[in-house]
Amino acid sequence: MILMRKSRLKAKTVTPADRIPHRLHFTQIDLLKGFAIISVIVMHTYNMKLLATAGAPFYIFQAVPVFILLAAFNNAYSLSVKGKTTLPECYDLNIVFRRLKRILIPYLVIWIVQLILVFWILSTRNDIAVQNPNHFFYTGIDTVFNFLTGASGPGNYFIPLIIQVILLVPLLYWLALRSPNMMLAVAFIAGLILEYATILSDMPLWLYITLIIPFVFMAALGVWLVFQERIVTPWIVAAGLLSAAYIAAVSYFDFQFWFFRTDSMFHHEFAFFWTLLIVVLGFQYLPDASTGKVVRIVTELGKASWHIFLVQMTWFFFLGYAYTPGDRAISSIIILGLVYLIPCLLIGYGFYLLQNRLTGSVADF
Repeated sequence: MILMRKSRLKAKTVTPADRIPHRLHFTQIDLLKGFAIISVIVMHTYNMKLLATAGAPFYIFQAVPVFILLAAFNNAYSLSVKGKTTLPECYDLNIVFRRLKRILIPYLVIWIVQLILVFWILSTRNDIAVQNPNHFFYTGIDTVFNFLTGASGPGNYFIPLIIQVILLVPLLYWLALRSPNMMLAVAFIAGLILEYATILSDMPLWLYITLIIPFVFMAALGVWLVFQERIVTPWIVAAGLLSAAYIAAVSYFDFQFWFFRTDSMFHHEFAFFWTLLIVVLGFQYLPDASTGKVVRIVTELGKASWHIFLVQMTWFFFLGYAYTPGDRAISSIIILGLVYLIPCLLIGYGFYLLQNRLTGSVADF
């Protein structure tokens, strides 16, 4: 009897995540991130009218939601592999600090580089066109504020968003251990309430875009996906198509529900099933091994996506208005390749390799 009691005490609690086979690495995630980081650079290169004409809301503008979903998935999947079940275990400080360190070290390097360039340009009074001239100064508390809000450049809001994802995912994962679907429902309702609260409180735009409020449900979908088989199902297709209809209504017909802000375009709960469909299709149909030259290149870009993102942010901040794509498609493609896409990818990938060489660790969100 005593032996039976001891064996029961030592028995591991079976969670829903235990029923899903664990893998050490997903090449599909690297590929999705590779396509997403290329989309980020394209998105920051061309004007909104041109991108909308090309149908960008359905793929290029999905870059940030895809990144957030995958970041939530990666963090939650890691907790599943480690067998974390209690809330204190999910918020293991060693794990949280390690994840924050991986993204903050390269960010700190880029932030310092931006400061050096800003002070050098101001001291030499070089005539350079910048994308955000109102941010092209740092005095006192402004420097601290600049660091906390993601430095300068297009997409800088993504940096505080990822930090919040790291802090939110353990709670979402702990809730999902009880019931993944219930967690998803709670996150959906909470996101709607928080979104409407920003309207009632007249929250300033600079604060709104740095908070995870619009993407709470997106992070929840990433956690929810850990507990699924990651294959396309009829309900995912149906929900994805409904989201696509919502994205089209917002992007092309100026439609918006009264309880959503218009600041973040279609980046709300009703649009995120389309993102989920994209990611699940990626899991199911993208190759699970780096075979072929193109696949290997995109995979490597995906691994270096955090460093590339930081570099492109800085590149566009200092050169955003220095070169403007022309009206002709050929000239626009040439400028994209020579001035934006190629330099950002090469410098960002070099930055990634340099950190790995110096520290032996990979920054991943």
